[in-house]
Amino acid sequence: MHKSAVLNNPIQAEVRFPCIGVRETGLITQMDTDIIALSLPTGSTTLKRVPQGEEGEVIIIVQEIIHRCQVVFTEFHNNTLVVEIGHILRSYQNRTTDRIKATMPVSWRVRRDGKLCGAWYAGQTQDISASGVRLLLPYLLEIPQNIEMLLYIGSSPMSDLGKPSNVRQISRRDGAQEAPIKIVGKVRHFSPYIGSYMSVGLSFTTITDVDKIRLIGHLISYKYGNETITQEYAHA
Repeated sequence: MHKSAVLNNPIQAEVRFPCIGVRETGLITQMDTDIIALSLPTGSTTLKRVPQGEEGEVIIIVQEIIHRCQVVFTEFHNNTLVVEIGHILRSYQNRTTDRIKATMPVSWRVRRDGKLCGAWYAGQTQDISASGVRLLLPYLLEIPQNIEMLLYIGSSPMSDLGKPSNVRQISRRDGAQEAPIKIVGKVRHFSPYIGSYMSVGLSFTTITDVDKIRLIGHLISYKYGNETITQEYAHA
C-alpha cells in the first residue's frame, strides 16, 4: 500500500463508481496529495468487483465545505480502499447546498418533548437540501414541533400518503439498494396544499455524519447526474 499520512481524526467520506453502480461510505484514515485510503465497514463486498483503474469520485466534508474529487481505483484489501486522487470537480458550501425539487418517499412520525408519539405514516418530499426538507403530508389538525422521518433513497414515491406505514416492510422498498436515511427535523413553516394535504417545511436537527454524507451524495447525483462527471473529467 502507498505510504501516506495517518489522520488523527478520520474524515467521513463517500466513494462512488457510477459506471458500474457501486457506492460505499467510510472513513478516510490516510491521505496525501496523491492518494486516499478509506476504511469501510466490516463485511463490505461491493468494491471487490471494481476493476483496476476504474474512475469514480469521493465526496468529503471538511470545515463545512463539501469537496467532490475525481479518483481512480487502486486496491481494496482488509476493508480498506485505496484510490489515486485526480482533481477536485466541485466544492460546495455545506450550509448553502442547493435545495432540489425531488419527490422521494418518507415514513414519518411525531416527536413531542423529545419523545416519540404515535405510529409511522407515509409521506413524500417536495424539495430537499443538505439541511432541510419540505414534506407533503395529509392535513394535520395540530402541527407538531418536531418530526422524525425515514427517507428512502432510490425508491419511487408512495401512493398511500397519510396511511400507516410499516417501516420494517419498506426499509428497502421498491428494490432500493440502500437502507433509509434517518432524520429528525424541526417544523419551521407550513401551508395548505391541494385537497386534503399540506406542505410542511423542516430544518434538520438530528442526522448522523454517515447519513448526511449519503444524503449529500444523492443530492449531487440527482442534480448533476453521472454524465456530468464524465464531462468534467474530459474538460479538466
